[in-house]
Amino acid sequence: EVVELLAHHFGMAESRDKAVEYSLLAAEKAHRAWANAEALAHFDTARRHLDTMPDSHAVRLWRIDAVLKQGEVRFALGQHAEHLQHLDGVRTLVQEAADPARRAAWCYWTGFLHSLTGSRPDVSIGYCREAISIADAQGLDEIRAFAESCLAHTYEVAGRLHDAVSAGERALAI
Repeated sequence: EVVELLAHHFGMAESRDKAVEYSLLAAEKAHRAWANAEALAHFDTARRHLDTMPDSHAVRLWRIDAVLKQGEVRFALGQHAEHLQHLDGVRTLVQEAADPARRAAWCYWTGFLHSLTGSRPDVSIGYCREAISIADAQGLDEIRAFAESCLAHTYEVAGRLHDAVSAGERALAI
């Protein structure tokens, strides 16, 4: 209930790891309440704290999370190109992290946003298919459903309506 205060407190106390943890929780809480501007402010605070921390595996994962978790917020605000830039900024971290769930989520968001920002359909479709492949290999059903939904959208944008319906039906089945 008080994650915002804890984020602020730990930030002032220079306990960066706790400040990041609670800033991300505060961002998610704000997002659930449709307070999108507030959610972005908390995500930005988390990223500022991360910029002051020494590089480690945990910090890299938090950097990825701070970008991935902004997806729905930035989508709701119409900030598709901006979010695509943030995703591109953590591309190397995602590839090096060897975390299938994060990599699959990164791929489906990247594919989906490419379809909204004017990229060629094959670029979007490729990212979505990669997300589906990762999700299948790791048994990540929820992520597979999101990836199939994104693939349905990209097929629809590409004018491949039968493929769009098939992908949508696979998402619904999950």
